[in-house]
Amino acid sequence: MARRNENLLANIAGLPWWVGVGGAVLLYVLSFFVQDMAFGVIPAGPAFAKLIKLLALVFLIGGVLSFIVSFFKGKLFDSAKDREKIKAMTWKEFEFLVGEYYRRKGYSVTEAGGNSPDGGIDLIAQKNGAKLVIQCKHWKAFKIDVKVARELYGVMVDAAASGAVLITSGDFTQPAIDFVRDKPVELIDGPKLVKLIAEARPGAAPASAPAPAIPAKSRATLIPTEPPPLSEEERNRKYVPPGMRVTAGAPAKPFKDENPVCPHCGVKMVLRTAQRGPNAGSKFWGCPNYPKCHHTLSFAGSES
Repeated sequence: MARRNENLLANIAGLPWWVGVGGAVLLYVLSFFVQDMAFGVIPAGPAFAKLIKLLALVFLIGGVLSFIVSFFKGKLFDSAKDREKIKAMTWKEFEFLVGEYYRRKGYSVTEAGGNSPDGGIDLIAQKNGAKLVIQCKHWKAFKIDVKVARELYGVMVDAAASGAVLITSGDFTQPAIDFVRDKPVELIDGPKLVKLIAEARPGAAPASAPAPAIPAKSRATLIPTEPPPLSEEERNRKYVPPGMRVTAGAPAKPFKDENPVCPHCGVKMVLRTAQRGPNAGSKFWGCPNYPKCHHTLSFAGSES
């Protein structure tokens, strides 16, 4: 009977403290309602009331123990600020530390380990239908080998769990890392555990969100709908070709828009170039009726 009471007390102490305290209050109130119960002429109410009050006391003690343990685990969790402090813990404290981490991540955690640091499953964490089996290895001098990872994977399959977690304050061998590469088994070594605890600690800065992508600048060239305005120099025609500029002080030549007219034929003469003779290469005006009309005019003379 004492063993059964110890198991009940341990189970209540494993629940949140408010469950034990709340259960104690409800049972104590219920004891007053059964005070006057009787089976025929036998007044069974007082005995039932006394039994319920005893059960309420067990719930109260379990709630108080749960509060003390929760306070201890919280202090233990807050003190785990580096790897050396984690290594200095006992294997049971290390298990408490891991369980507290998963509780703070929203999991319902059940401590399933035995009284040995080398037991099987140490913790069972459940959340939103997912079930994780967790094994804690507080090994300080040795790396976790592939044998441990393989055994945990087999336990995960037998327990119909959705995943498994193998946690150590030390490190893992490369074969162990390679074994879980394609399996739902997570390996958490000492440095990673320190980082996870720091992120779950109250007041920790949330993980920074990735910076928004900066849109690339468009490479399109804008074409103006109107030509740019002319500068003052351009309006003054200072950018005309040199051959067309008028030298300051030079007399302007009259512009001739018609060819000279042949006085004999009455038609406009055409500009020609001498092919031979002393004036070969020079230009002259000739009558288009050549060779019937031989009248010519000097090209230089026509410009004067």
